[in-house]
Amino acid sequence: MYKVEVYPDDERFLLGEGPLYDQELDELHWIDITGCAVFSRKPGQPTVRYDIGEKPGVVGMRTKGGYVVASKNGFSLLEQDGKLQRIVSPYGENHPILRMNDGAVDCKGRFWAGSMADVEEDHDADKHRGVLYRLDPDYSCHVMDEGIGIVNGVCWTPDNTLMYMADSVDKKIYVYDFEAESGSISNKRLFLDTAIAYPAFNPDGGCVDAEGYLWWALWNGSKVIRIAPDATILEEIDIPALRPTAPCFCGKDLTSLFITSSGFGEGGAQEGGKNFIIRDVKVKGQPKYKFRG
Repeated sequence: MYKVEVYPDDERFLLGEGPLYDQELDELHWIDITGCAVFSRKPGQPTVRYDIGEKPGVVGMRTKGGYVVASKNGFSLLEQDGKLQRIVSPYGENHPILRMNDGAVDCKGRFWAGSMADVEEDHDADKHRGVLYRLDPDYSCHVMDEGIGIVNGVCWTPDNTLMYMADSVDKKIYVYDFEAESGSISNKRLFLDTAIAYPAFNPDGGCVDAEGYLWWALWNGSKVIRIAPDATILEEIDIPALRPTAPCFCGKDLTSLFITSSGFGEGGAQEGGKNFIIRDVKVKGQPKYKFRG
């Protein structure tokens, strides 16, 4: 039985997302997409907020310090003073429909993130305008996949031979063969159709533990599920929020699970918009990589 606690931060976020843990610094990071902000916190210290002036979709840590950010207008670096330094806008700045969404840094320090129609602005993601991009440390930007509704939960197996990605619109988690040295993906195929077990829920963000099992948040489902490498759903963890958005492993030993959530659509006694933590999940996570650019 998992004990889910509200993380000790009184703030309720509009669209909490993108949890990330720096094991070296013992520091948690997350974003509020609608609030246009990036956050970091060390145990026992106040939360630090960076207002970036546009919607972040995901952040990655940099080996040089600070963050790499995929946000409304593309890829940027976020310095300690909170200013964005633009790298590239793959679909142009101030696009009337698109923004960037979820992603992650791979084992060679490349930053992956996908675009989507901005559903918070009433644009229709069902038209599958989303593109999965890879930003290399030399700041070159590459199209890796297209025709996606909403990119979510980009993550890799411990041996870095497979990459997972959810399309939240299709309610499917896909898997690709991943070639770590070149950063290429191939042989995209269905891993899990979450609509079969959870027709009313959508797969949001996910991560993979050190044993190769997946942990995935279910938007509208008040759950995080654990999935075996053969796609069997093994466990369900009830979260006191209608829309949990993503989990990540944290703590010096990587045995706690930190979970973000959305404050949209909440009611009653739900804690939507808050962060949650499970202190001991009996399995270790994988450390997060840092962008080398």
